[in-house]
Amino acid sequence: METEEISHRLRLIPIREDGQSTVEFALVLPLVLILILGLLQVGVLARDQIMVQGAAREGVREAIVTPDQGAIAAAARDAAPGLKLDVRVTRGTERGDPAKVDISAPPAKLPIVGEIVGGLNLTASATMRMEKSDSAAQ
Repeated sequence: METEEISHRLRLIPIREDGQSTVEFALVLPLVLILILGLLQVGVLARDQIMVQGAAREGVREAIVTPDQGAIAAAARDAAPGLKLDVRVTRGTERGDPAKVDISAPPAKLPIVGEIVGGLNLTASATMRMEKSDSAAQ
């Protein structure tokens, strides 16, 4: 008899579901925000890779006309503002010799999801032929 009485009393208690959607929203919101931040981080990675490639091209364009390492590095850094570039230049001394610029840089990191790309290093290189010899440039 007691179980019938308890079940009868439970049926008399009104069941309220007012806060159900709020609880569901509170549970799903962090996942949605992390997913959005992850997508933004992928976009930032793509942008940074494009900037590193552009910096390599600008650096090698400078390298084919001047032997000044500082000017070459400055041209590359100007093409990728905001990134900490490591610029390595290999060039010949005569007209027609190859000039190569290798660039590497860590990507920009967004809060929370940025640590996912912690050890990643973006790289690019560009090669062109020297336009004039170093002796003609002086």
